Amino acid sequence: MSSPSVNLDAAINGLQKNLANAVATASQLSRDSDEITSAATEAADSSSGGSGSAGGPGSIIDVTA
Repeated sequence: MSSPSVNLDAAINGLQKNLANAVATASQLSRDSDEITSAATEAADSSSGGSGSAGGPGSIIDVTA
């Protein structure tokens, strides 16, 4: 049977790998979110004539164009 310290080391290594994967996933999701936000902002700006105000509180965005 393995010693408790070996089992603990294995558990810690597993947790470190899981944490690294979680951080990598969160970073990728953040980059994806930034890209989507940028594309949406660009689309809103182009549909509003570039005023940059599209999508604000109370504004109406024409999606039929």
